[in-house]
Amino acid sequence: MYQLPQVALVGPAGAAPELAAIRFIALLPGGWEARLTGCDADTARLRVSAPAATAPTEAMTVLGGVLADPALQDWQLTTS
Repeated sequence: MYQLPQVALVGPAGAAPELAAIRFIALLPGGWEARLTGCDADTARLRVSAPAATAPTEAMTVLGGVLADPALQDWQLTTS
């Protein structure tokens, strides 16, 4: 598996980061894994793993596609 840097879902004030994390994880393609590492007021932090042959740019494209789902409207993805 290819381990991505920690990612953070950052949402609008008052939105539930735990719920956004669950939705995000559920929308990942087959062969991908994610683990919630923490939440605060508007941010959910996750560790995401992709299939071994995944290039970093491809990984970010896939994650961007997941974030485009209407269930995650107004959420942004950052890496650290």
